[in-house]
Amino acid sequence: MKLFLIRILPALLLLVTAGIFLASRTGAAPTISPGHTTVASLQAGQPPASFASGPAVPLDFIELNRNPAPPNCVQPGGVESFNWTITFSSIPDHYVYSITNPLNNVVYGPFTVNIQGQPSPVTGSDAWPVPTNALPGNYGISIYYYSNFGLEATARVIFIVCNPATTTSTHTNTPTNVPSYTPTNTPTNVPTDTPSDTPTNTPTDTPTNTPTDTPTSTFTPTRTPTRTPTLPPCNVCNLSVTQVTIACNPDGTVHWTATIYNRGTCIVADNYVASLQTKMPSGQFQTVKTQSGSRYFYPGSTTLSGDICYVFTSSNNSMRMQVDLPTNGARCTISNKSNSSTPCNRTQPCTLSSPSSP
Repeated sequence: MKLFLIRILPALLLLVTAGIFLASRTGAAPTISPGHTTVASLQAGQPPASFASGPAVPLDFIELNRNPAPPNCVQPGGVESFNWTITFSSIPDHYVYSITNPLNNVVYGPFTVNIQGQPSPVTGSDAWPVPTNALPGNYGISIYYYSNFGLEATARVIFIVCNPATTTSTHTNTPTNVPSYTPTNTPTNVPTDTPSDTPTNTPTDTPTNTPTDTPTSTFTPTRTPTRTPTLPPCNVCNLSVTQVTIACNPDGTVHWTATIYNRGTCIVADNYVASLQTKMPSGQFQTVKTQSGSRYFYPGSTTLSGDICYVFTSSNNSMRMQVDLPTNGARCTISNKSNSSTPCNRTQPCTLSSPSSP
C-alpha cells in the first residue's frame, strides 16, 4: 500500500499544479449588467478597460423621420411633416429642434421643449408649411437632446423643396365675324294733277327709285395670350402687433402674450423679440431681458407667448413688455407695448432650467 501511494502521489501533484496554472491563465468571464451597452477591444490575457473603470455610460439616441423624404420633394406651398423618438437612460432636461434652408439659415424654430421628469422614450411631431417663395434645394431638420449634464445626442435629416412649377401660358383665340347686310329700297312715286279755272294742265310724274345695297362684312381675329402671374413675395409690412399683455406666474416669473395680425392673403415668415422692461419711480423704462424666436404668420391673427425669469429689485416699481418684429429694411415699424404693472415677486435666483435663463 505504501509503495502504491509513493508511486501515484507525484502524478496527483502534477495534475493539481497544471489545473492551477490553467485557471490563472483563463480567469473568470466578466458579466455585463442588463440595459447597458459596452464596446471594448479584447486582448489575450487582458480584461477590457471598461470593466476596470466601472459600468458603461448609458446610451441616448434620437430616431428622426420626415415625409416626404428624398428622392421625393415637397412643393412650395405644401407641408413637410416630421416626427421623432428620443430614447435615454440619463436624466432628461430638454430638447431643441429647428429647420435650416440651403443657405444654412434657420427658417423654422428653434423651439425648446422641457422634458424634465418625463420617462424614456419621449416622442413628438411637427409640420412645416413651406412658403410659396421658399428657396428650392436641400433643407435640414436638426434635434438636440440635453440631459441635466449637457448635450447627449443629436440627429439631423435632409428633405428637398422642389423647384417652383413652370408658369403656364393660356392663349385665347377669339374670332369676330360680324356680317352686316342692309338693303334699302325706297321707291317714291308722286303724281300731281292740279286742275284749275286757268287752262293750265301740268301733269307731273316724277318716279324716283333709289335702291341702296350696302353689304358690310367684318372679320377681326383677336389672339390674346393670357399669362398666370406669379404672386410677389409676401410683404412683412402686412403684419402688425395689435395687443401685448403681461402677467405674473405663480413662481414669480413673467408671462407675456402678443397678438400678431396679418392683413395680407399669404403667409409671412419673420422673427420676433420680446423685451422685458422695468423702471424706477423717477426713471425711464429700460430693457432688462429679452426673448426671441421666429414664426410663420398666417392671414389673420397669430398669438405668441413666453415666460421670462427675472428677479426685480426693491427699487423697481413698474414693469411692461415690448414686442418688436424686424422689418429688414422695409419702410414700416412693427412694435407694441403692454400696459405697465407691478413687478412680479420672484425671490429665488433664476437657474438654467428657468424660463429664458441665459
